[in-house]
Amino acid sequence: MSPKKIILLSLLAFALLCAATLAYYLPRIQARAETAHSEVRPTPIQESTPVHHKPDIDQILLQSIPVHPDDATAETPPVAAPLKSAREESAQPVKKTAVDPKLTELLKHPLVQFEISSSTLTPASRDYLDKLAALLQYQPHIELSIGGHTDSQDRLGKNQSLSEARAHAVLEYLTSKGVASTRMASAGFGGSQPIADNETAEGRAKNRRIEFEIRSK
Repeated sequence: MSPKKIILLSLLAFALLCAATLAYYLPRIQARAETAHSEVRPTPIQESTPVHHKPDIDQILLQSIPVHPDDATAETPPVAAPLKSAREESAQPVKKTAVDPKLTELLKHPLVQFEISSSTLTPASRDYLDKLAALLQYQPHIELSIGGHTDSQDRLGKNQSLSEARAHAVLEYLTSKGVASTRMASAGFGGSQPIADNETAEGRAKNRRIEFEIRSK
């Protein structure tokens, strides 16, 4: 047999062997591929966790207010005025139509006394008038009448002049503490308007007094 025939037979035998091998393994390879394909599952898509945002209170309030579509000139709701502190309230002057109850109470019990047979104020009287002046400064609408009174022990002329001098001494003291003199008027009545019995020492002490009268402008 020639070498060419031997080579051709060898090639033919190799081709047949390859074809047989392919015919044997090809179905198995296809079966495995189909099985693997059927076992592959799609990866589930995870849903994103919803993020809860804190509600906007201002936005909710705005949405709850009905707005007419044709109303283009709606007015903005008025903003409430800030509350004043207690110190600011106390520093504000009293309205012109009111009289501070503290002033009314202070004038009901005037603690104004003088040296004997004199128009000189005692230290206790100055303390009282200091409080009175402070209240009057915060109530510029108040006008004050100051009346001086005495007992009936001395001569009528002397009592009259002494009552006038004492009333004027109170006016001058209040003026020195910042109260305008134009808001006050003083007058003396001597012993003509007693409120107690001049026959007793206690009664005469009550008659020697200063009286105030409030007058609003």
